Amino acid sequence: MTSGGGVWGDSLDRDPAMVQWDMIEELVTAENARNDYGVVLAGPDHELDEAATKALRETMRTERGDPDPPTIKMTAALAAE
Repeated sequence: MTSGGGVWGDSLDRDPAMVQWDMIEELVTAENARNDYGVVLAGPDHELDEAATKALRETMRTERGDPDPPTIKMTAALAAE
């Protein structure tokens, strides 16, 4: 029996390879990997589909209304410091 643990940060930013490892270790199901982390694992070996993962995560972010990431512009004065 475990009590579980807290999570730090956005689940969609978690390294897909770590989610894959959690799936292999039976800490999450393939369904949880997809629905909670936006990670697509395919085939009997649960291979990571990087292109499908990227597309799913973009869709999930759009659907939940994430703003565009901030753009940081450096001025010439700051660059010179």
